Amino acid sequence: MQRSLEVSAPLKAGPELVVEILSHDPARVLTGTSAAGNEVFAAEIAVELGGGTSLAHEVDMVFDHRPDDGAVGRFGLSWRARDHQGAFPIFGGDLEVQPDGDGSRLRLCGHYSLPLGAVGAFGDRLLGHRLARRSVQGFLDAAAARIDAEVADATVSVGEPHPELYLG
Repeated sequence: MQRSLEVSAPLKAGPELVVEILSHDPARVLTGTSAAGNEVFAAEIAVELGGGTSLAHEVDMVFDHRPDDGAVGRFGLSWRARDHQGAFPIFGGDLEVQPDGDGSRLRLCGHYSLPLGAVGAFGDRLLGHRLARRSVQGFLDAAAARIDAEVADATVSVGEPHPELYLG
């Protein structure tokens, strides 16, 4: 059984710049760590459970560039647990970069498979879908923050002088 999932996160940068950043080093943007290959790399998917408790597992992530759909940059994104594969969902979908006002929006939409048969389906209805949504939203929010930080760093290094350092 599969469940659909869709989350999004706003970005300050325009879509062309976001697509360029994602295309250059997707592992660093999506996970915070560069990888030897840009198509397959390790990542961590986590969810905060509350009270300072979180649940995380390592996944093998697959990333590929797909044909753009008009003004939208589109990438394939999927992952599978590195260990205990039968106990964790498998996700597959599209990561899209869409124009949004003066900036853009990352949109991740796809499906995840429910592990553990009927027990997994029951757990997903009870709490699992909310946890899946929160974990994927957290993952996308972190990627968006890294993109915004990279754009801000690039602007600072080539932009106007820092007023706090200017003595003129």
